[in-house]
Amino acid sequence: MTAQWHSVFSPLVPIHYGIGLMRYRVPRWQTPATPAPVMIGHSGAFGTVLYYVPDRDLYIAATVNQMRARSLSHVLLLRLATRFSAIGTAPQMFC
Repeated sequence: MTAQWHSVFSPLVPIHYGIGLMRYRVPRWQTPATPAPVMIGHSGAFGTVLYYVPDRDLYIAATVNQMRARSLSHVLLLRLATRFSAIGTAPQMFC
């Protein structure tokens, strides 16, 4: 399921598809201050995300429960993943 990744829209979009999974990888030039970790999972249609950060053994499940700002859930996902990667340890549960 993760052997090959294909661009969704263009190489500049950070989401790539495998077979049933997405890889969310933000290029270094888009996050110059703090590198964003590679995340594997899936995004839902209504502002939900469920991703795994292999480098930190971190699972992130989040929702913003709306469709108006479709990228809002990915902004939240990136913020959580970079914050926990910078800390070095992930909490068991985050609310």
